[in-house]
This record gives sequence, structure tokens and C-alpha cells, in this order.
Amino acid sequence: HELRHDLQRGGTPFLLKSSSKLADDFLTRLGFLDDGFNADFGEAADVFSKCTWNFRALRLLGINIAAHLDESSKRALVHAAVMSTRYHGSWGVAPSDSNVRDCFASRKLIKHREAPIEEVYSTMRQYSSDHGLQVHKS
Repeated sequence: HELRHDLQRGGTPFLLKSSSKLADDFLTRLGFLDDGFNADFGEAADVFSKCTWNFRALRLLGINIAAHLDESSKRALVHAAVMSTRYHGSWGVAPSDSNVRDCFASRKLIKHREAPIEEVYSTMRQYSSDHGLQVHKS
């Protein structure tokens, strides 16, 4: 079974086959999951489900991907959302880090807006820790 998915904000449509890796492939294609700094599926699912466009779509489907759920539950819910015939398949892509980069550069926390991702990531973890914000795994 294949479903077509349209991406919001400049993405291109794509097809995915139903499989045990569908949820991972889907979040990777949308930019929420990768092998680098966004490698934690649970956190990727959390960010995906909090993006306004995706939150609304999930709500229409009656799906709540709560942060306290374990990874396998989140994977099953993402899979169910993607395979649902009750939604037309238009999903939002991962947010850009441009606002974080602008903020950190203006506060001189990174050298410049185009700083390497490693520097931005390290600064973000330190900033979160210093300000009592949740520090994520990825």
C-alpha cells in the first residue's frame, strides 16, 4: 500500500510504502529525524507533533502523540497517522534553526549566524541548561 504525501512550506510530494520502518522513513523525509543531531525517534516525534500544521492534522485524526509515551507507542501513532485514509496527506516539514541561530548570534553566543551545526548544538544545550530548560538527547 502506498500513500502520497505533500509537504508544506516548499517541500515536494513523495510516496512511501507501508513497512515496519514507515514512521522512521516518514520523519526522516520531513527532516525531523536523521543520523546526526536529530537521531532520537521519540524527540523527533514530539517535535513533529507539536508543529502547528501537524498538530492540527493529528487532532483531526484523533491522534495525540504525548511526550510521556514510549518510543514504540510514538512510532505506532506516527504510522497510524501516515496510513490513515481520513487525512489527505499534507504534512509540515521540520522547522528551521534560523531563529535560534539569529538569537545566539545577536547575543554573541556563537561567532556568526552560519556557525557549524556542532557549535550551535553545543550552545543550545548549554543555554537550555543555564536557563532551566529541558535538555534533549538530540
